[in-house]
Amino acid sequence: MTRTIQQTSLDAYFQLLTSGTLHPRNQMVLEFIGLNPYMTDMEITKGLGFNDPNQVRPRRKELLDAGHIVDAGTRKCTITGRMAHIWVDRLSMENGKWIQ
Repeated sequence: MTRTIQQTSLDAYFQLLTSGTLHPRNQMVLEFIGLNPYMTDMEITKGLGFNDPNQVRPRRKELLDAGHIVDAGTRKCTITGRMAHIWVDRLSMENGKWIQ
């Protein structure tokens, strides 16, 4: 399947990432989620090399509140073994499904 994201959306996304308008930690989390969709907070935490999920959760919440990421549902976390929310970059979503 091909991506159908508009070029203007991609341009805005990359401008946002490079403009410095996001806190560096927020930018790091947003980039990670963009490259690694459908991950839980703990998986994102471990993927970024942190041990404490509080290094990620506040940033993820800010990104969610700002509309940069969306809640893509829940699944069993590979780290905790518990059901957890998974996150996807808003610009990578179309009609509620990940575009590959």
